[in-house]
Amino acid sequence: MLLIEACNIKIGGGLVLLEYLVKNLKINNVRFKIIINKEIEDVFQEDVYIFNGSYLKNRNKFIKQCISDCKATKVLYFGNFPPGFRNKNVQSILYIQNAFCLFDYNKSWHSFKENLGLYLRYLYLKLTIKNADIICFQTEIMKQKFIKKFKPYQKKIEVLPFFDFEGIKNTAQQILEKHDFIKRQRFIYVSSSSPHKNHKNLFEAWNILAKRGLFPELLVTLPSNSQYTKVLKDQIQMYKSMGIKINDLGHMSFEDILLKVAESEFCIFPSLLETIGLGLIEGSLMRNKVLAANMDYLQEIITPSDTFDPHSAESIANTIENALNTVLPITTIKLSNKINEFVKLLS
Repeated sequence: MLLIEACNIKIGGGLVLLEYLVKNLKINNVRFKIIINKEIEDVFQEDVYIFNGSYLKNRNKFIKQCISDCKATKVLYFGNFPPGFRNKNVQSILYIQNAFCLFDYNKSWHSFKENLGLYLRYLYLKLTIKNADIICFQTEIMKQKFIKKFKPYQKKIEVLPFFDFEGIKNTAQQILEKHDFIKRQRFIYVSSSSPHKNHKNLFEAWNILAKRGLFPELLVTLPSNSQYTKVLKDQIQMYKSMGIKINDLGHMSFEDILLKVAESEFCIFPSLLETIGLGLIEGSLMRNKVLAANMDYLQEIITPSDTFDPHSAESIANTIENALNTVLPITTIKLSNKINEFVKLLS
């Protein structure tokens, strides 16, 4: 029996990946149970244990109870952190998809309290990594960052990226067939509102374009439940009062977002820190020209239509202006979907 521990998965890309993994485990008839946070108990209707305690205080005890209850022989720790204990009779597999655990990042993005929390998470990972038998990453870059930070580490390490390639592709195809539209000369950025997503420089680039007499439309997707969204919404209103075309779509269904992507000629992705960056893949599958930050994470995911320096609003503006006046090459996907290999490891 496989047990999946996902106590700290609540929203975003982690939840999307978890749902896709569960779907494929069922397709392959893999017997499993899953530990989920109470906040997402309506997402999974079967094979679950509901965790409703303090992550640090109650997690280890709850995991031990679940291992005993379902007689697990393997445990997948899907939320970036191994257990605080070693169980020699159970194989422990850790899947790390959070870049903040491995990558250097700008401390100014967060408050002192948030930075302290990230540092404590790093220390916890460093102290408990010995409890994992196999560690899996989404990209080779993440693997190399890990080896550099946690050397020497002698256990098995795998690079097993997975994402719902066929699901996105099929949904994209249905949208493209269902709706009769012409791509508009418009830009869209599908992401959360966290500081590393770099909306600040993106919005400033639109301000620079306006000073040049250029007013392209930009769509963003800012979640209402984020502490960072209000500041960005205030900035959008300020820019709108200046005639700059930035519009927030807010929360939308996956299909509705893909429709907006399909209607736009360009996807823009200025993020400073990513693992896979599903927005890059979705844009590629929706036949967009993707303009992306020239960062190391990009190397394994796509070959974009053009790149820019994400730390420079001027560079972003120059790339956008070039896109408006030039026929750019198409964007292609480089990353492979290894869901079958991952399911085999878990079987």
